[in-house]
Amino acid sequence: GTEGVDSGMWNVLYLYLNHKQFDDNCARFPATIRMINEVFPRHYSHAFFSALTPGSHIVKHCGPSNRMLRAWLPICGLDGFRLRVGDTVVEPKAGNVFVWDHSFEHEAWHEGSDTRIVLIVDIWHPDLTDHEVKFDGPPAAQESQHPVWQWCFEREFEFAGCAPNVELKDRKSVV
Repeated sequence: GTEGVDSGMWNVLYLYLNHKQFDDNCARFPATIRMINEVFPRHYSHAFFSALTPGSHIVKHCGPSNRMLRAWLPICGLDGFRLRVGDTVVEPKAGNVFVWDHSFEHEAWHEGSDTRIVLIVDIWHPDLTDHEVKFDGPPAAQESQHPVWQWCFEREFEFAGCAPNVELKDRKSVV
């Protein structure tokens, strides 16, 4: 597709998205699904392959929340590719997993000659407890004192936008 890019093409093949499993896609990659479930038991139910054609630029944007981190497993086509997260520029290498905070402003350029493929798995932020992770959805107005939301409000936690205020342990753009 062309949404999110001002040049080139960016497309994804979803395995999981918002608690929905794409059965046909998962059936094509059983070892990948096993790895996701074993390595990332607290995955965010958002995992996909991302393909970026040569000459592409993904425009700067921010993820919706700092309650999750984004794990990247670069697979191929990485020559000439770079990712900026906050003030950090990363040039991923095939097979070298890295994790970054998707809520930071980020953009990507691919000036290489081969299509870049990355497996992306979103995981719950490690500072969130299992109880906080299990809490699902925004509270009704009368439930605004729910412990999870109280915790968030006390820390000025921001669930949207590019500049979350919360300082989770040693917050860095790329880990």
